[in-house]
Amino acid sequence: MSMKKPLYFTIAVTITFLLLACTNGVSENGTKQLQIIYINNDSPEKRRAEIVQDTQIITLNNTKYHSYITRTPNDSLPYVTGKDGITYVDNTITLRITRGNVPIFNRTFTKNNFATLVNDEFLREATLEGMVYDKTTPEGIKYAVSLCYPQTDLYMPVSITIDIHGRMEMIQAEEMPAETAHEEHSSHI
Repeated sequence: MSMKKPLYFTIAVTITFLLLACTNGVSENGTKQLQIIYINNDSPEKRRAEIVQDTQIITLNNTKYHSYITRTPNDSLPYVTGKDGITYVDNTITLRITRGNVPIFNRTFTKNNFATLVNDEFLREATLEGMVYDKTTPEGIKYAVSLCYPQTDLYMPVSITIDIHGRMEMIQAEEMPAETAHEEHSSHI
């Protein structure tokens, strides 16, 4: 009888942990949110995000597409010094989409690809944190991109849509403050 109590407790803790792990990264509205983990593998003064790879099969207009996202810290990019005084290595993100064996889209992004959507000061102090599949729309496959001040909740969301022909549209994903709302930034690439 004394062995059953610790066993039940261990099972309950394990199930709770698994449930929390499975729900981590999903917001209340069901969209994915990228959780950034920085690792200190150089020195206490320089941090880099983990390499992340995400592969999904997405259906658009009854056609299956394969989506491949890879985020990689890149030492050839300028470093960013955070508000905490720590230096962070910026990231590149590669998005590749195929339809069967046919490549539809393949591009590697840096934060400078979003310069038309955010102001210069924010761009200088932020890192390219992540990209996740958001949803499909009649216009194409939508991805959510985050540019963030490292280790903070301050970020600029960007939405990228890739159509079935591989054309890309980028827009700022969140409403801007009222004083700048009339200057909506949009870019077609």
